[in-house]
Amino acid sequence: MPVFRAAGAQAADGIPVTPALPTGVAVDDICILVATCRDVDTISITTAGGGAWTALTGSPVNVTDGEKLYTWWRRHAGGDSAPTLTQSANYICAGIAAWYNCVASGSPIDNQETGNEDTADTTLSFATTISTAQNDCMVILCSSSDQDSNTPQHSSQANTNLASIAERMDYQTAVAAGGGFQCVEGQLVTAGAIGTWTATLAANSRKSYITFALKGLLAGGGLSIPVVMNQYRQRWA
Repeated sequence: MPVFRAAGAQAADGIPVTPALPTGVAVDDICILVATCRDVDTISITTAGGGAWTALTGSPVNVTDGEKLYTWWRRHAGGDSAPTLTQSANYICAGIAAWYNCVASGSPIDNQETGNEDTADTTLSFATTISTAQNDCMVILCSSSDQDSNTPQHSSQANTNLASIAERMDYQTAVAAGGGFQCVEGQLVTAGAIGTWTATLAANSRKSYITFALKGLLAGGGLSIPVVMNQYRQRWA
């Protein structure tokens, strides 16, 4: 099962922005880079800081008069540094979180789905239609808020199909009309339906969102007993 490592600090003051790598990030950790901007703007990665960042299928996700939500992944390598993002105007709100105990090669994404809600209210409800093909996945939801605020906007995240729901980023800015996003995780031990994500927002907002499953170390084949024991020592240290 993938395990949360840490999240880097919010990067949202001006353009361009360089979101920091999470503290303690290690080789082969899967880093997830999330960023939002106004629906009419476009974000690009101008400096990768190492290997290429791969956009998730369906990213960016947009909602009219709301936030455009970008999500990328990269497997961390020695010597990697923080990426730089830019766009032509207004603002970017961005952050990076990392997970370890993920599949060691190839894409770590088992499945993903996107959606949006163009009604401005305080309720998020994302009834997904996808399932995982692998056991021991960490399912992640990234979703946007269009509020002009420096205060985190999301709370009461839930999904009855998943265990141990935990929020990992809730970043928001009031720069240039403002906006932001949250990133939440939940464990899916046995392959199956991802289910319905719900959350409460502090103020009325249109929402764009993406959910995806990170594959664990044993996905796609077994590992030797020494390797497995070493990974569990790292997890519970």
